[in-house]
Amino acid sequence: MANTERKRRYDNSGRRLQAVRTRRRILDAAIELVGRPGGALVVNEVARRAEVALPTVYKHFRTRAALLAAIKERVDQTAARPPVSRSPAELRASVSDLHAFFKAREGVIRAIVHNPDLTPLRDAAFRARDAGMQSALATITKHLSREEEAAVRALLVRIMAAPAWLALQDEHRLPADVITRMTGWAVGALLDRLEADARRST
Repeated sequence: MANTERKRRYDNSGRRLQAVRTRRRILDAAIELVGRPGGALVVNEVARRAEVALPTVYKHFRTRAALLAAIKERVDQTAARPPVSRSPAELRASVSDLHAFFKAREGVIRAIVHNPDLTPLRDAAFRARDAGMQSALATITKHLSREEEAAVRALLVRIMAAPAWLALQDEHRLPADVITRMTGWAVGALLDRLEADARRST
């Protein structure tokens, strides 16, 4: 009797798995949408891109705000960058890893760069990168004024940042290997000059 009852129990694991997949597809579509320049989070368009009915979107995300919160959560989970460089040598070597990271998470990176709703996350990433840059450059920027040192940091952060990578890719249509090589060259040239000036000042 007990075995018969167990057999009669409905196994809804397939339905749960399908719900998880649908939710992920909706979220992916939303990230792709907000990752375009000027892309706004329009729920009808999310449904179209995810190839689901509009009520299905609202079944998983009751409001537009809930969908935006889920995007932010996904960005937080997947946008952790490679470790911040701790020295000029690490900084030189980090460009190719950083660009590979951008490419692997391009949808999320585009969303962070282009969507105003994600500005706080972008600003936090810049602040963290700036603080790390200050530590990495400490030994070769002692001879600079505070303003000069801040300018050098800001230049390096922006040269290496995702907005520059996307602009070179989208606006200038440059191949990925050229972007990485020239970014590495620019970073290296600036570090070479800083190191040479630091040696002369001692």
